[in-house]
Amino acid sequence: MVIEREQYYIDALKPEYNILKIAGSPLGYTHTEETIEKLKNIGVDLLQEAEKVEISKTIWQLPFVYVYERSDFSVSFFAFQIYPETIRKALQDTELEEKLTGKFTMRVLFDNDANQFLEINIELKAGIQESEELKQEVQELIVAHLLQENSEYRKTHEEYKEKTIPHIIFWQYEDPTYFRPGIKQKWVKKD
Repeated sequence: MVIEREQYYIDALKPEYNILKIAGSPLGYTHTEETIEKLKNIGVDLLQEAEKVEISKTIWQLPFVYVYERSDFSVSFFAFQIYPETIRKALQDTELEEKLTGKFTMRVLFDNDANQFLEINIELKAGIQESEELKQEVQELIVAHLLQENSEYRKTHEEYKEKTIPHIIFWQYEDPTYFRPGIKQKWVKKD
């Protein structure tokens, strides 16, 4: 019961500095001795490396933290990053709240001529049908937010406007392809 409640609050509050994202799981943390042994096994003498940068006196007091499952936080598009937060802000526009759930998955793909493009798969609310008008509205809002928040996108958009326009694909509510109920939302899909 306690672990379930802890997981509820981790999911609901999304604490920024909580390194352990799964209640009751040590993923993201290792003990010093375990880390030193793992590094020795791959030919790295941690204590010797610490002496080189003059931190050997504090090495035993420091816990080791590693980051895992961070691959779904951005996509690389034209050699710069696009973060889900920018797309999420666009989809939370008041004009769209009656039409979209806010769930999406983005990925970068290549066409037959090896040109990359940004694809954004978006979940429609139950009972909503896709239309060209809705697709255009979503596309314009996403581009506007990207232009406002991402200087690299803005510069690339100035030079290659058509190539930077995201391809929008709508999916019906809870479609199992991207939005199966009961699973954690993946903001980014890497192929």
